[in-house]
Amino acid sequence: MLCMICDGDGNIMDVNREAEAMFGISDKRIFAEKPYDFVPALQPDGSDSARVNVEHMKQTLREGHCRYEWLYQRRDGAPIPTEEIMSRMTLDGEDCVISFSRDLRGQYAATLYTPACSRWWNRTQSAISCPRSCSGGKSARRQISGICGAFCIKLALKIFETRKIARETQKLGFAGCRFRCGA
Repeated sequence: MLCMICDGDGNIMDVNREAEAMFGISDKRIFAEKPYDFVPALQPDGSDSARVNVEHMKQTLREGHCRYEWLYQRRDGAPIPTEEIMSRMTLDGEDCVISFSRDLRGQYAATLYTPACSRWWNRTQSAISCPRSCSGGKSARRQISGICGAFCIKLALKIFETRKIARETQKLGFAGCRFRCGA
């Protein structure tokens, strides 16, 4: 479980070594110095990550605690869904926040995998594959393979819609796949 202590302004004062394992980095200070490198610009619900983070920090300082789901990402873009539990504490006479991040990847994988889900997943993978297996198609499959739940479905539908637009564009005589494979 990732644990960090932040000052009242949201700056990370300390973080445990779990940051190294969770984000695949060599030193926890990399995360502590640039935490927004490990958060997508938008959370799965479409909200701005930086704004939402500030709101949760303020709520924790005001009410004493806060609990919510959050999406981190590794430097390679692989998503890390977590449950965040934040509590206000006093350290050297200053209000601070201690935050615990529980990695939900294993839990999501266990609860989402069913035979019906597997069949849907295989159909989705086929529907979004690039006609000539260009790097864009592989990238799209990589993005989808790491994402769970409703966010996965939204992304798959968006990519499927992009494919549909590309096919319609080709029918009208415009060349080129949106993923730059030339199909």
